[in-house]
This record gives sequence, structure tokens and C-alpha cells, in this order.
Amino acid sequence: MPLSAYQNTVASLLIRMIGDRSEAYPSKLAVRENLDTMYGTKTSTHTYTLGTQQVMDISIKSIHSRF
Repeated sequence: MPLSAYQNTVASLLIRMIGDRSEAYPSKLAVRENLDTMYGTKTSTHTYTLGTQQVMDISIKSIHSRF
């Protein structure tokens, strides 16, 4: 089912907020510093439209523990 313009906007804003902050870590910097300290990870989120569909791309990159 295609999203309306309003739904598309809401989905885009939510994915950006989910990907870079939380209640425990309310800023992008706090999230990045905590993940880097704990796991050496990098996270990213992106949204884009493919035809009539909204695509949410969520990525987490981490270094394997043996390194």
C-alpha cells in the first residue's frame, strides 16, 4: 500500500530520530560515544522513496571481537 505524503514525512522523521537518539542518550553525540565505547560500532539510518514505496535503511557496523 503506497504511503500518503503525510505518512511518508512522518516515517522519514521517525527513522531519523530513532537512529540517532534515545531516552537514555538524548543527543547524536551521546549515542555515538556510548556505542563506540561499548562496541566500537557505527550506526546510520537513511530513508528514501523507491517508486511509491518508502524505504528505511538501518545499518550497524562493528569490529569483530577477535580484532
